[in-house]
Amino acid sequence: MRAKPASIFASSRAWLNSVYEVLLTVDQNLSFQQNLRASGVGGVVAVARTNRVKELRPLVPQILEALAAVKPGELLTVVG
Repeated sequence: MRAKPASIFASSRAWLNSVYEVLLTVDQNLSFQQNLRASGVGGVVAVARTNRVKELRPLVPQILEALAAVKPGELLTVVG
């Protein structure tokens, strides 16, 4: 018997929630590509002039605050 797609998604979501709490990315299109609310995983997007470490490093204190504050299914943006 084949599993219904809804049950496959439900089991994937359960696995995702058990493994990850927050996704940290520089991808500003994340909100258009993924449904974080449905996944139950929080997201933090770091936005700098470029994606180079030297540009992102000054954002680390704000990123750490956002990682501590983000709730499941929520997307926060840190801008430098």
